[in-house]
Amino acid sequence: MQRILLFLLIPSIALVVNSCSEDDSPFFDVDTTPPVITEVTAVTTPSNDNTPDYTFSSTESGYLYFEGSCSSSTTSVSSGDNTITLNSLSDGTYSDCEISVSDTAANESNTITLTSFTLDSTAATLVETSAIDSSTNDSTPDYTFVSSEAGTITYSGSCSSSTTSAIAGTNTITLNSLSDGTYSDCKITVTDSLENAVTLNIGSFAIDTTAPTVTSVSTNANNQSSVAITDNISVTFSKAMDTTSVTTNTSNTSCSGTLRVSSDNFSNCVQMASSPSSSNSDKTFTLDPSDNLTGGTTYKTRVTTGVKDAAGNALSSQYDNSTGFTTASSGTLVGGSIQGIELSLSTAVTTLAGSSSGSTDATGTSASFDNPMGITTDGTNLYVADNGNDRIRIIVIDNGTVTTLAGSSQGSTDATGTSASFNNPHGITTDGTNLYVADESNHRIRKIVIDNGTVTTMAGSSQGYTDATGTSARFYRPRGITTDGTNLYVADMYNHRIRKIVIDNGTVTTIAGQSDNGSADGIGTAASFWNPVQITTDGTNLYVADGFNHTIRKIVISTGLVTTLAGTPVSPGNADNATGTSASFRAPRAITTDGNNLYVADGTNHRIRKIE
Repeated sequence: MQRILLFLLIPSIALVVNSCSEDDSPFFDVDTTPPVITEVTAVTTPSNDNTPDYTFSSTESGYLYFEGSCSSSTTSVSSGDNTITLNSLSDGTYSDCEISVSDTAANESNTITLTSFTLDSTAATLVETSAIDSSTNDSTPDYTFVSSEAGTITYSGSCSSSTTSAIAGTNTITLNSLSDGTYSDCKITVTDSLENAVTLNIGSFAIDTTAPTVTSVSTNANNQSSVAITDNISVTFSKAMDTTSVTTNTSNTSCSGTLRVSSDNFSNCVQMASSPSSSNSDKTFTLDPSDNLTGGTTYKTRVTTGVKDAAGNALSSQYDNSTGFTTASSGTLVGGSIQGIELSLSTAVTTLAGSSSGSTDATGTSASFDNPMGITTDGTNLYVADNGNDRIRIIVIDNGTVTTLAGSSQGSTDATGTSASFNNPHGITTDGTNLYVADESNHRIRKIVIDNGTVTTMAGSSQGYTDATGTSARFYRPRGITTDGTNLYVADMYNHRIRKIVIDNGTVTTIAGQSDNGSADGIGTAASFWNPVQITTDGTNLYVADGFNHTIRKIVISTGLVTTLAGTPVSPGNADNATGTSASFRAPRAITTDGNNLYVADGTNHRIRKIE
């Protein structure tokens, strides 16, 4: 049996061996040869292409495999060169990307590592470090910025420069010449070596190479003659100025500063109280002399080439106001006014000092009064009859500081300073040496020597209405008082009359008003008042605070004609920054003038008001 089996197997083995040696066998081929792959074209480096191409060759077709950080949507390859596109990669350096190919017989090729490459698709970062001045007279201004990378600079908008490359770090470019005007569309773009670009907007700026000019020199009332000796001087330019370049004289024996005022052709200049104040968007500058100007004197104003506009352009040539202005020769500060010069008012009303009821000595609106009823000035200070506090107060005009001069408690004692006493003092006036007070509830006119605060009684003694002399005359709650240096004028409240007292002999007479209250405008006793409380004068007219009519009245001294200046009769209020009868008061109690403005003690509004 074994032999028979061996016999049968021998032909079979022969058959198999023979089959393996025949090419046209109907069975199968055996492939044990792996593909060979080789890098043909590496990824470009550096590159800003985040999906770069890579080319390699393969000796056989097959399937593509990746290792490391790279991949591709291409999964099959052909025999020969193959270009694949890598899937999107972040910026960075890639040195671990590998590929291999497996043929159809599952033979694995060699593995190749893609040559290291770097991707950079991020533009530089630009930061402005030195902007162009918003207004400059440099037609080729510099602009400074920091770039995180080097690159090429290009320009767009209205600006350009000969600088075309940027370094990594601080870069300063000089713009090509620009015409006067405003530039808000200028841009710079930095493009790095990989064509990554970033744009920076240059902030808006204006080129201004035009020199300023002086357009006007004026006084408070815009007069060139009969100017009040207390007037300020204003210089207006054609454009906004650099306020630091506008200076003034600090001595009365020399000339300095860029704005100068002189009465002797600038051998000496007027000393100013402070630096020029600016207004009108820094076009107008006001000069405030440290003392009153001299009456009957011609003053000239000079502007030097030291002044510069906001862009830095200097005045092209010195400006001299050749004709100047002349102060009034007859102007004299008496009774809190410049006598002989009629006021020119726009009647605009504002608040100067005080805000609420009290007796605090302080500055401006931090100070307080209790129904202030009278006010006057000597050009440096205001003197206030503080009714509810039975005191006479002082306000320094330049800084608004409030202090007490005389009085401390209710009474009628003639004495000095706070040892004297008043009973509801209302009106107050001055001749520069003395103050005269309408001491209402004492029905008297009191006198105070300013230098030492000594208080005495001048006229009146008891309630009533009598035109007479000194203490023989009688008043009924006199509240307002003013003087022209020769006479005192009294607002006799409850008599509804305006009275006159000759200072030298104390003779008392009636100027205007009648026993019946009213608001009629008219002449002398045909006119009527309703509890007039205060009065002042410019030497030509009297100005009356008509208390219960809530108005400011005007009386022409020579004719006795009475008219209404500001406020609406019988309509109390506190409307501010208004004109004429559009403004309102609430029982105004005092009024005075410095020759330019009226100052009103607005009683129950607890304010000091100004009428221009």
